[in-house]
Amino acid sequence: MSTFLLPMAVLFAASHSFLTPIGYQTNLMVFGPGRYSFLDMTRSGLSLTVSLASRCPG
Repeated sequence: MSTFLLPMAVLFAASHSFLTPIGYQTNLMVFGPGRYSFLDMTRSGLSLTVSLASRCPG
């Protein structure tokens, strides 16, 4: 196994915290006061996740 693949797998897994408002503390900090819906957070987080997935080496 390449030494590059393990850190990339960890980074990819960590990026999934953008998919939901409960994934990370700062997501929750803007979720309530910003009056965002769960779907709003998922839409914006999905674009970030797809962007990262397209850049990850296969």
